[in-house]
Amino acid sequence: VKGGWYLSASGFPVYSFHSAGAMKREGTQQQTGIVSWGGSISARYAFANRVSIETGLTYSMMGQKEKNLYLVYSDSRNVEVYNNSGFSNTYGTLNVSNSDYKVMDMRIVNNLTFDAVNESNFKKVVASQKFRYLEVPLLISKGFYYKGINLYVKGGISAGLLIQNQLDLKGLNINLKGKTDGVDQFTASALTSI
Repeated sequence: VKGGWYLSASGFPVYSFHSAGAMKREGTQQQTGIVSWGGSISARYAFANRVSIETGLTYSMMGQKEKNLYLVYSDSRNVEVYNNSGFSNTYGTLNVSNSDYKVMDMRIVNNLTFDAVNESNFKKVVASQKFRYLEVPLLISKGFYYKGINLYVKGGISAGLLIQNQLDLKGLNINLKGKTDGVDQFTASALTSI
């Protein structure tokens, strides 16, 4: 109805998979997606018959898992490991909260000298990268009525703020946390939906 306000809330499953380079990265070749939940609260104002503008707040998560990574013990005596920048993927560089360790993949490990490998303590881990965002979308919505079903086509833009950057590294008898350096604090995206 023209001039009407509408409030809505929703929850939805989220599947996130960052495909860039996933199939060709030597040393891992094991990027996999993650499943999570998101939700939104929105307000919509109908400024014309079945045409409205909508905004609100959306909580969502993106990220991925990386298998076949290694935690390598690092200290100032082992200069080759200590000065190594570690493992980076399409999101950024994986850094552990415990500075005694660096995250590496087999490609990096293979480039270390024999002495560095012997003096280091290796632990195989799976890395789970999670980035939680709060987004404010601005959408134009057009409603259609088809065979007893109300359909809405929506399109617009969204601006997001990173509220959590979480890295979990799990392996045999080890569970460490950290973060991914280089992740954008702000995101912008174009949205369409039916």
